[in-house]
Amino acid sequence: MKLKFEIWTEENSLLENTKNLFITSVNCYKAQAYNASLLMAYLGFLVTLKERVMSAEKPALFPDGLWKNIIWNLKNEDKWEESIFDASMQREKMSGEKPPVRTQDPVFAINDNIRTQIRYWKDRRNDCVHYKDNIITNFHVENFWTFLQSNLQKITIEGGRITLLNKFSRHYDRSYTSADEDVMPLIKEIKGAVNKAEMHDFWKDLLFRVSDLWDYNNELTLMQKIIQMNDPDITQSLITYLKSDETYTEAYINEYPAIIAMLGYSEQEIRNFWNTKIKRMSNAMGVYASMLRNNLIPINQIEEANQKLVSLYKYCQSTDDHYVLSSNGYGEALFEQLFIVKNPNQREYWKFMNKHYLLYTKYLELYPLKGEAVRILCEEFNKEHYKSYFLRDSIDRLFMRNQTKMKEFKQIAENLDLELPTEISSLYV
Repeated sequence: MKLKFEIWTEENSLLENTKNLFITSVNCYKAQAYNASLLMAYLGFLVTLKERVMSAEKPALFPDGLWKNIIWNLKNEDKWEESIFDASMQREKMSGEKPPVRTQDPVFAINDNIRTQIRYWKDRRNDCVHYKDNIITNFHVENFWTFLQSNLQKITIEGGRITLLNKFSRHYDRSYTSADEDVMPLIKEIKGAVNKAEMHDFWKDLLFRVSDLWDYNNELTLMQKIIQMNDPDITQSLITYLKSDETYTEAYINEYPAIIAMLGYSEQEIRNFWNTKIKRMSNAMGVYASMLRNNLIPINQIEEANQKLVSLYKYCQSTDDHYVLSSNGYGEALFEQLFIVKNPNQREYWKFMNKHYLLYTKYLELYPLKGEAVRILCEEFNKEHYKSYFLRDSIDRLFMRNQTKMKEFKQIAENLDLELPTEISSLYV
């Protein structure tokens, strides 16, 4: 059975040297050589910080001479460990003015809490090397691993959030990264790289950086993968952000309707959603089906909601969504809208039927036929003029591919003593 830290080491984008040292740490731990395990993990930690400084641009407010001296010492095998530790301890410098003005950047953009922890683990490293009185146990190793998992991605020159944002920017830049490269390794870094207090700004910056000028595809796909990672803290943080940005919220719900159940909307917010917002969505019926499936609409409001949604003159594409709509009385509301609210007594009813011929056909295909619907259709298609040719041809095609529906239509027409439309040839096959 693999240890949690072992899995984390394999899944994260680490330097090869760092990964090898961490794996050695795990092996020593399993052999109960805890001093060696802690030493290897600590060395892997320092190697990571060293490489980050060596490959980074100098912070804007950092003296050139001091930076060059740090780089020089990092190249010295006898000085690099002490040099990188000292660099991690350097804080920003502020002027004595009011309000204070920063005069020098730190090497690593981290808070003092992390610096305190780094100092603590250096002391534990010294316990290992010099065999001091403090005994190193599995407890120390496991806690240092936890420190690494929680903070390694945060300890960067720009700060963990900015560093990770830059990684995402490069991932979505097709001049650097192919479209089929998996973004999940970066997603897994979020929890370790971004402080909770920074999460709102992180989501805002992230979605801006990966955005496409033409659509929301990049953002929506990325958000869905983040949700699918199923980390409760990250998921809740993203959902909280989404609720503060209506544009992204509606686009995401439209593409992935199931998410609406996770947004924690109140009963009033749900009512407002199906009353005012859902009509703007291309996938309105899929979203409405998701609301019904997740019992977001009170039972005593479903009939009213059905009446509201049928006025959009749309229908879902998914069979599962259809079953949800059907079981909640949507077919009855659709019949009322197509044959009663809109009816032959209205001027140019045939034009309305022409315009919405696909919806009429969908209703006829998916729901049991009512006598009134059959009567209206027979009379409309038996007229000499002003008939819905689009709907006529569409019904003809339906009956040719669905003999059961055609027989149902004919039986009802016969029972009501109606004349079958001669222009629907499938009725006479």
